[in-house]
Amino acid sequence: SITATNPSGMPFGRKGKEASMSKYRSVGHRYLSFCWRAFRIGREEAFERWAVRFTDEQWSLLRDVVDELEGDGFPSSHDSGFCSGRDREAESDDDDDDDPTDDEGV
Repeated sequence: SITATNPSGMPFGRKGKEASMSKYRSVGHRYLSFCWRAFRIGREEAFERWAVRFTDEQWSLLRDVVDELEGDGFPSSHDSGFCSGRDREAESDDDDDDDPTDDEGV
């Protein structure tokens, strides 16, 4: 019996283990596929067809995923910054090229 002074089993465990994990994995894959299809047809079309709306943050993160999956194996220069904490480092690097005091090429 369960009492306040004696622990009862593992505090955090997976009940049903593999069958449960398989079900969660299946639902997760279906959801990601849905998000992928929504991104491919565009925000407005996804709303018209399926009455689904994505926040700007969600849409930007979907764009990051699509860019990485469709890329040529090299890290993308686009990063929404929502997950990585970066604030468009690539853009700030480009600003240095327009410096009028740059003597490069002289």
